[in-house]
Parts: sequence; C-alpha cells; structure tokens
Amino acid sequence: MNRVHRALWLILTAMLMLMASPIAAQDAANVRFVHVIPGASAIDVYLDGTLALSDVSYGEATGYLSVPAGDHTVTVTASGISSTVLWEQTISATADSATTFIASSPDTLRFDAFNDNLSSTSFGSTRLLLIHAIAGGPAVDITLAEPVTLNGALQDAGTALATNMAYATSFGAFDLPAQNYVVNISITGTIDTLLSNLTLPLDAGTSHLAIVYGTPEAPAVLLADSATMLPSDNGLVRFVHAAPDAPAVDVYVNDSLVAPSLEPSDPTAHIALPAGEHSLMLRAAGTEDEVLSGNLTVTADEAETVVALPEGDGLTVQVFADDISGVTETTAAASVINALPDSSADVSLSDGTSLGAVEFGSAGSVATFEPGNYFANYELTLGDDTGTLQTSSQTYYGGVYYNIILLPGGTFNPPELLVVPTVLSQGITSGPGMGETTIATGAMPEAVESTEATEAVETEVAVESTPAVESTPAPATAVPAQSADVVTGRIVLDPGSNLQLRQYPNMDAFSLGLAPSGTVLTVIGREGAPVALVEGDEPPPEAEEYVDPAEELAEDDDLIAEETWLRVIYDTPDGGEIEAWVNALYLDVRDPDGNLQRLADLDTVGENIPGEARSTSITPPPVPEDRVSAIIINLNPGVSLNIRRTPETTGEVLERLPNGTAMEFIGFIGPVVTDDMTPVPTAEGTEMTEPEWVFVSYAPAGGGTVTGWASSLYLRYEYNGRRIELEEMEQRNLITLVDPSTRGAIRGGAQQAAAPTPDPTRDAYIAEVNLNADANLQFRLTPDASSESLNLIPTGTRLIISSRTADGLWLETTFEGQTGWVASDFVVLSYNGQFVEVEEIPVAVEATPETTPEATAEATPENAG
Repeated sequence: MNRVHRALWLILTAMLMLMASPIAAQDAANVRFVHVIPGASAIDVYLDGTLALSDVSYGEATGYLSVPAGDHTVTVTASGISSTVLWEQTISATADSATTFIASSPDTLRFDAFNDNLSSTSFGSTRLLLIHAIAGGPAVDITLAEPVTLNGALQDAGTALATNMAYATSFGAFDLPAQNYVVNISITGTIDTLLSNLTLPLDAGTSHLAIVYGTPEAPAVLLADSATMLPSDNGLVRFVHAAPDAPAVDVYVNDSLVAPSLEPSDPTAHIALPAGEHSLMLRAAGTEDEVLSGNLTVTADEAETVVALPEGDGLTVQVFADDISGVTETTAAASVINALPDSSADVSLSDGTSLGAVEFGSAGSVATFEPGNYFANYELTLGDDTGTLQTSSQTYYGGVYYNIILLPGGTFNPPELLVVPTVLSQGITSGPGMGETTIATGAMPEAVESTEATEAVETEVAVESTPAVESTPAPATAVPAQSADVVTGRIVLDPGSNLQLRQYPNMDAFSLGLAPSGTVLTVIGREGAPVALVEGDEPPPEAEEYVDPAEELAEDDDLIAEETWLRVIYDTPDGGEIEAWVNALYLDVRDPDGNLQRLADLDTVGENIPGEARSTSITPPPVPEDRVSAIIINLNPGVSLNIRRTPETTGEVLERLPNGTAMEFIGFIGPVVTDDMTPVPTAEGTEMTEPEWVFVSYAPAGGGTVTGWASSLYLRYEYNGRRIELEEMEQRNLITLVDPSTRGAIRGGAQQAAAPTPDPTRDAYIAEVNLNADANLQFRLTPDASSESLNLIPTGTRLIISSRTADGLWLETTFEGQTGWVASDFVVLSYNGQFVEVEEIPVAVEATPETTPEATAEATPENAG
C-alpha cells in the first residue's frame, strides 16, 4: 500500500489557526472528494460554479477544501471538457466538521457523504474508518489475517473488524495503536475472499478512511489519510525514508511506534508530536533490529521533515524546517530537499519560479508562487556528470505546502523528484486560475450510459454532450489544444505515473519516452496490416496473412482494449512531439464530439511503421547494460506467478505475472546481513546452488515498478538478451545475495494485484467436445446410449468432468444446470492444460449400456452420442 498514493493530499486542519486565511474567519467546514467510479475517466469538480479541483483520477482522494458552512452546488464534468456535465448535486457542509464525499457507482452518479473524525488522538494512536464502496457488490466482512496486540491483549487472526458491511455503509471510526494491520476482506456468509493479506500501515496522529472500491472482480482499497487536529504545545513532523536500496523501517518516538513499514520514497503525513526532546529510533520493519537512533527536538506550532538519508552502507538522519508562513489560500509554497549523495540540483518550475541550487543533505529556501500546472526542471550534477531532467506536469494548488525531495534511484531506477503536498488552507478559489474558470450550475446531462465491462476492460462511463452548459475556457495546462476533428486519448493512470511510448506495437519494443498521467494524446489510428516502408516496394509477405480483428466483430461489439495498440502523437513540453504506439487499455479515447470512441472504427496504421521523436530534447529511458533478466517459465495455461512482499509462500502478493514475462533480476535470497549491513559471502570453494527465492523488479506497462520475491522454480535467466546458466552468472560475478528481510514494494503508481477470480477449470478434468463443425453431442440422463437425451452439446464446448463409468465409455458432467452423461469417444480430455487418459478420472458407477455409444443422425445438424 503506497503512502504517496494514500496521502496524495493531506490536511492539517489545526494549522488554519496559524494563518491569516479569509475562510478561517468564517464558520468553515472541510470537504474532500473521492473518485472511485469503475472505468470512469478523470473528472473536474466545480463548487458553486467555480472550478475547485481538476483532473481527479480514478482511485484518487483530493485534499480537504475549507468552505463556508451551508449548502453548496457541486457540478462534475469530464476532466478538461466543461461542456460534458456528468452530474450535479447539492451538498451540505456543517461548520467545524470534515466530510468526505465518495462517488462510486457508474449507474447512479453522485457523491455519498461520510463523516471524518479529525479530533486529536493520544500519543502513538491512529484512527480507522472502514467504508464499503463497491457498487452492486455483496456485503463483506473485514477480519484480521494476522494476529495483533491491542491494549495489551492479543487478537487472533480471524478476529472481525467489521461484519456484514453493505454497499455505501461505514464502520468505525475507532482508535487503535499505530502499527501494520493485515486484513482479509471476504463476502459475508462465504469463504470467498475479495482481498487477502492486505497490509494497512496506519501511522500515528492520522485519521484513515479505508475505502474498499472497484468491482467484485477487481477490488482495491484506498487509504484516504488526514492528519488529526494539532493539540496545544504540539508540533508537526513528517518522516521520509530516502534510501531506495535500503529495506523498510519502523519509526519509533519515545519507544512508541508512529510510522510502521516506512518504505523508501513513501513519506508519512505531518504527524502531531508533543513539543520538546524525544528519542528517535529506526528499526528494520517488523523486527527489533535497530538501524539507528538519536534525539529529535519538536517545536510547538512549527513543522519539520525528518529524512533518513543514505550514508555508505547504512542510514543517517537529518531534520529540515518547513516554513509555512508564506502560504495563503491563493498562494502555493515549495522547498527542495536533496537526498541524492554526491550531487547538486538546481530546481525550478516551468513558470520560472526558482527553488534554488541544493547540495546533498541540505534544503533550499521556501519559494511561493501562483497556483498552476507546472513541470519541475532540475539541472543535476552527480560527480563529474551534469544533465537536465524534467518531471511530469503537476497541478499546484494555493493553500498547499509542497516538500519536493530529490531521491536516489534504486538498483534499476534513475533519480527522481518526489512531490509531497501538505494542505494548509486550500479553498474553492485555490486552483489554477484562482476562481476565473466557472461553469453554469443547474445544467444536468441529457443522458448517462454505461457499458458492460469485457473480461479485460473495466466499465467506461459514456456521457452525452450537453451544449446548453456554458463555461469560460479552461486554464492553460500542459495538455495541447486539440482541433475539432481529431480523436483524442487521455492517459488514465495513477497520479504521478507515466505511460511508455513504444517504437512498435508491443510491450517489449524500445521506449521513445514517457507521457504523464492525464496527458491528452492525438490518436492517429490503430494497429493494422504491415505496409511497404519504401515507396514503390511491395508490402512484406506477412501482410497477406494479416486478418483485421475488427472484421470478425459483431455489429455492437468492440475490440478488446488490452489487445489493441494505438498510433498516437504526444506534444512534448519543449515544443516537439513523439509519434509512437501505446496500448489502448491505458487511454480514455474520445471522438471529436467528446463521446467514447469505438476502437474498431479507427483507421488502421501499418504495424511495422516505427515511432519517432521529432524536435524534442526528451530522451528515452536508458536501457541498462550487462543486465540479467528473469523470465517466467513452466506455468500451466491460465496460471500466473506470484510476486510476493516476503520470501515465503504466505507472503503478501504484490503482482501476478504470466508465462514469458521478463523481469529485472536483482539477486538470490542470501543469509542475514552482518552488523555493517553487508551480505555474508558464499564460502570459497562451495558450489553455488540456485536458492528457492529470487528478488526481482518488474515495470508494468502503466508505469511504476514492483519489486518482490518470486519462486526460482519458475524462472530462467538471460544476460543481455541471451540465455545464461547459474554457473556462468557466478563466473561473471552477476550474482547478488539479497537479505531475506528485504521487503518487496510497489512504487511510482503501480497497482497491487487484485485477488484472482477462482478458475473452476483449475485442478479439474476437462472434456472438450470434439465433433465435426455444426455437430452436437447427446447429453443423456444415464450412461446408456438409449437413455433419455437431456440436451444437445455443441462441438467445442468444454465440460468439467466429475467421474466416469468403470469401463470408461461414459463421463459424468453438468451442462446448463443439469447433471448427466456424455460418451467419452467424442471428447478430448485434459487436466490443467495437459492431455490425460480416461483411466485417470475417478470411477463413479458401473456402466451397463445396452448399446455402444456411436455417432447417430438423430437430428439436423448432426448429433453424436
């Protein structure tokens, strides 16, 4: 569970007292919005006609807005398309309260209100509210998957936190000790688990809303976090782990756990701590092993950021003051912390705001600037090398203080700038344009439609345009202006994630660059037959064999998004462009009128036409040299390999990957590290045997990275693209031993794997009817060719077999709700994808057929059995 995803927007309600905010002088209320409508693209939220929040993506919680108490009109539009009003409603905001409004149903578009308790907690305590937001989903139970100690009493695994929770209901909030809580989310009254072994790291001084959302087939959990109110004589402290190659740590203050499982590059919110001197200790996550310790001074009514910096093979801690004095409702502020060893970074925003040149282990001065959509540019000097890099565009709001942290890269990742906001006094007019972007209220959409999701594509919300709604133009952003006659595709990924722009239409093709989530691309067409690349030449031979999948569709069907590649143009921030291939699964594709575009209706573009970058300084992600890849092998059809957080079969599953997937090999499981944090080497002269677990890194197509442990039974290895055996890896010094306490992690917006839908054909005997085209197999009441025919089973049908007769001539199965028998002569038998003989199936009853089953012509089309 990613703290940056959980704490995308954070509120420090009590700090409103410290600032001269015009809203703070009124009877104010705090409201925030959560978008978890499955399949819907990003939205904009208008309050009383003013654009207050822009580009709120699926799975995102906004920060709290301070608004006058009373009723407000909320208008929701498709992001960047103010004429497409999705819905409008009135919300009520009560003075001195905090309310979270959650939109979760594609059928009934509206926000449902849930109250958040932001009163201060006792030292070392956290607060949890559970919310069921799976529209149309079954009631659920939430139970502990691992035992925990609460108030000195051990709570066993299986202890219920909430039972029989129905959709749009909540349970809690209750105060708990800050620690990791591992839970299972199950369908009430069954043993079916929607999510298993889900870790909720609950920080002290924080109110957590654990929102279960998505669909029953693809459930997820969002932790929407808010710092609780600041008691008198308290200060605020954020903890940052800035050493990506080091394992996660638990943060203790005065021997009380305040931040469990702090992952590298995954900061906490600002946590309220009493003013004065405190002892600070970092321990390896989940253990008593001390990593480092020291003292921490907290000043009342002031904020600071504590950063664990890399130092040699270990860590050191430094404290940086956060000056929030320049933040107002219409002014943003930011400062840079450099956590990259041996480096200097000169950072500025694309509007020209300078954040200063910052050396390693220091922080720059605080800069204030107008809200807007900006890129962060930084000239990085690392050793003798100097280069200029750029982040993706981000919306900076007024009333928000931003910690911008330069982090070292991991084993296979470059350095990055992490932007972590803290909401202080964000209000209705805090967005870019400061209230200038408005929309007429009272205009409702003419029609809202939803389409069924296919197996690979989530439901998308299709909305008719509503020309009656008038609005002023949206403020300028990094998204290029689109002409009226082009198809566009908005990148739909988690905030901060990037989409790979490929040279050819496949996942293994060279990446020409990255485009950030929310960017609007021009769609040229979809993948088509290969063409001649030189004028006058003949198309390649494979063009004659190409079959357009759109020609095989029924009239109302469309192509499967994840199997469809689109040719697009990305207008880069420096005035150039990248023409490339992207997978349609990650785009919200709209026609020139703003309606959902049918993929099958797009023009085709030759699949062999390479993408290219033109007039842009953006360089593609580097391809590491001398790298070892781990390739997944030996899995049965339909089976995926689990990538786990810990090297054990009970470890939390972070990702599930199919046969053929290539991952970066990081190392084999090694012995526990020594006190100086170096692995114990293999004894000289000892023959290397392949360990059971391998630590790997996987880069999903949608951006981000997943690191974790995989079983070596299902892996082979490649070195610079060729097969390599264990002995050669050892000879080339390519083997690294990884401390078994190292925990896998999900970073950069990558999504955790959902609990798999049980496959009824797994570990079952399958009979596929094997007859001539248009023939049917007789489905009989008893194992006898003269028995009553219950139904006709078409050729190609796959049946689950429960038993057979002793002579093997008849197989018992279920078809369309009835149980009966089919003749074994007319089926092909398999078990987990492997062909088997009929004798392997268990015997049920002795067959006494009066006639031998054979193909007969009892009806037209031909029937068998």
